[in-house]
Amino acid sequence: MRLGESGRSVVRIWVGPDGKPQKAEIEKTSGFPRLDAAAIKDAMRQRFTPATVNGVATQTSMVQDFLYNLTD
Repeated sequence: MRLGESGRSVVRIWVGPDGKPQKAEIEKTSGFPRLDAAAIKDAMRQRFTPATVNGVATQTSMVQDFLYNLTD
């Protein structure tokens, strides 16, 4: 907040069959490296319900937005 940075980072997350993120990378930058790094860190902390194919959990990828706004 002190630096006046706000924006939206779009992150592609690869989710393993266990529902844990395996990898995350920026698809669209917020324009601020610190916010993009925070989005990747936040993405890697999440847990997901794994995708299934014929009832078997499998690895997949998804895209998620991370919005960082300044508030007073």
